[in-house]
Amino acid sequence: MKQEFNPADFVIHENVTLDTVKKKNASKIFYGARTCWWTVDPKDLYTNDAGLPVDPLGGVLFETENVRKFLLLAENNTKHYGKFGLRTFLAAYHGNCVVKESGLPTSFPEWRFYEAILEYQDKQREEQK
Repeated sequence: MKQEFNPADFVIHENVTLDTVKKKNASKIFYGARTCWWTVDPKDLYTNDAGLPVDPLGGVLFETENVRKFLLLAENNTKHYGKFGLRTFLAAYHGNCVVKESGLPTSFPEWRFYEAILEYQDKQREEQK
């Protein structure tokens, strides 16, 4: 039985900016083949039973050595990530999106999930004012 998605079950920590990522001077970007997850730090990679690198949900990864182009494409195509643009893109960076109950990083197959969590969090912040 598949559990229904509830944005309240997740937290997006908006700790990482594009400048933060650029300043790491990474040689590669690793990103999910079937999820939106990505990172520049090889220490963030998980491994499956066969010892292959995977995302937090066990999904296959791609990698690129063209870090500058990867980030430039994101900056130049912000509409691809929905109404929050780069904010949504950065929400998928490793460790920014976690399961609320466990604090463990997670990932989603579509940008709309990150967008829903951001909308939920924004609404919560607004209601607290």
